Amino acid sequence: MNVLFVSGEPDTPGHIYRVERYIETYRSLGIHAVWRRSDELAGDLSPLGQIQLLILWRTIYDPNIELILNYAKQKQIKIVFDVDDLMFDVNVVDAQIIDAIRFHNLDVEIVKDYYLRIQKTMLQADICTCPTQTLSNAMGDLNQRSFVLPNGYDYDQLDRSTALVRGKTETGGEVIRIGYAGGTQTHQKDFSLALPSLLKLLVEYPQIIITVFGKALHLSEFPEVQVHKDRFEIRDMVPLEGLIDEIARFDINIAPLEINRFCEAKSELKYFEAALVRVPTVASPTQPFKNAIQHGVNGFLAGDSADWYKYLKMLIDDEALRKRISNRAFLEVLWHFGPAQRAYLVYSFLDQIDLSYRTNFSEIRRKACSFQKKLPPFIPANQNALPAYAKPEKLFEHRTEKISKAGLVIPLFNGQDLIVETLDSMAGQTLDDLDLVIVDDRSTDGSLGAAMDWLSEHKGRSANCAILGNVEHQGPGASRNIGFNYLQTPWVMPVDAGNILLPECLAQCLKLGIENNFSGVYSKLLLFGEAPAYIQETYGSAELNLAEWDPARLVSDHYIDGMALISKAAWARVGGYDGSLERGLEDYDLWLKFVENGLFAKYVPDILAKYRVNGKTTRSAGGKIGLIEGRKAIMERHPWMRGDKY
Repeated sequence: MNVLFVSGEPDTPGHIYRVERYIETYRSLGIHAVWRRSDELAGDLSPLGQIQLLILWRTIYDPNIELILNYAKQKQIKIVFDVDDLMFDVNVVDAQIIDAIRFHNLDVEIVKDYYLRIQKTMLQADICTCPTQTLSNAMGDLNQRSFVLPNGYDYDQLDRSTALVRGKTETGGEVIRIGYAGGTQTHQKDFSLALPSLLKLLVEYPQIIITVFGKALHLSEFPEVQVHKDRFEIRDMVPLEGLIDEIARFDINIAPLEINRFCEAKSELKYFEAALVRVPTVASPTQPFKNAIQHGVNGFLAGDSADWYKYLKMLIDDEALRKRISNRAFLEVLWHFGPAQRAYLVYSFLDQIDLSYRTNFSEIRRKACSFQKKLPPFIPANQNALPAYAKPEKLFEHRTEKISKAGLVIPLFNGQDLIVETLDSMAGQTLDDLDLVIVDDRSTDGSLGAAMDWLSEHKGRSANCAILGNVEHQGPGASRNIGFNYLQTPWVMPVDAGNILLPECLAQCLKLGIENNFSGVYSKLLLFGEAPAYIQETYGSAELNLAEWDPARLVSDHYIDGMALISKAAWARVGGYDGSLERGLEDYDLWLKFVENGLFAKYVPDILAKYRVNGKTTRSAGGKIGLIEGRKAIMERHPWMRGDKY
């Protein structure tokens, strides 16, 4: 399948969010996708002869677009119109609603004509896409079918954010920056919503600095600022790729917006970009911000001056609150604004317009999505929660400046005779840069000492490594959550002490996961550790994981092991592991939560790891009694499994 984007504003940040990042998404689905300017394409229409989908982003109706549209309709190519602002509704073209009209002294009639030309292009499309539900509703008002495809980050931005977070020092009562990352000269009135509270706080807190961007915000319009002008830090405008560096300098991010039809349509990007660098946000309660921010949990919503003052003051006074809010925000945005979510939504969008069959690995994606549609329209509360974990002790840590793509988490409980062999297999990976965290779950043998000795000698093998110690025994699920939370890699593989990774394991799984935006990757496993006759009698084979992802099979058969490379975003999306479950049921529960969210993992039919059998493992004869009781616990968490249609 081939997709062609036509970009109406290729030199703006929106082009990156709406065109370039979605081109990456289509490519991850095995679809050839490129973009062109309208004048370039109109001069040579031949590329249209090879495509099945034409996506027009922010294109005004002109002779070039008319030529392109006519040709596409003649060839029966599906036409999509995408826009990220309410720039097709002439009713909002008013200086009282769009402050840019007042600030730039624009001719209202010229702006209306521009909006009408945008609208005319939109009305020629078969379907529309946009980043917010508010925009989608406005498209519906014009009888246009639409689909929400949100703005989001890419892996490069996530890597850069990770590096910036790692390089940050704690404030410790010194300067506190409250930052406003306005990107264009259209937000004077928006900023004025927070300004009275900011000025009041400047008087109360001498350590506060307000950071703004000079060309995006004209402070000369606010004479009351002059008395505090030395407390306003004016930064130069930067390209989009440099903006995350600027936001990382903030201690608190503000996103004020007027509450009107135009601003209600703007996306949540100021929130999710701050969350990536662990900066908490106070925002106006527009619908997109209300959808993204749980007030007091992962950010704050300020409806008036009293709110702006109250919530900013709370964050200024309490560094622990800033950290708690921003960490929660980070976990929230990992999935909702990340590459894997985009792939999931684009696949769903293609499914709606009958083009999903043209994607790579369409069968397992289709199976996951179609099965999810059959489930009851609810998710139990315990599966909406973010991963639960207790703060551990940091017993050992070695850090470098390297940013790894993958990390290993090893829960350790009384594995003195097993841990070194597992760590040796980590050291033998062909993947150069990887991170490692061992979570000691109050071992009573020499496990901790063995792990400490090994890391002390081999700490240079991993880019970043640590040993964390639980303050009390918590079990494998909670220990894995602790490890996932500690690791700053976008991909994590849990490995129990005693299991062994073959050299290509991480490299092969990671390549598949990144290139295709899978939520997880698992492989065939070789069973070892007991006599071959025992293994054959107990398991029926010397190999484990012999099948692709199948939601229907998972209902009755826990056939996928937990030794899989898992997207951290997917882990956060489904609420991580249930710490109350053990004996492999924590893995089963995680995979079932994948099913409930329409996620899936990709199977590699090669042996990439070895699973140790010791006569007490979950799938062995000795573990079957525990599974009978455990299945009752699983059914309580996933009551839909009692139905007979799955």
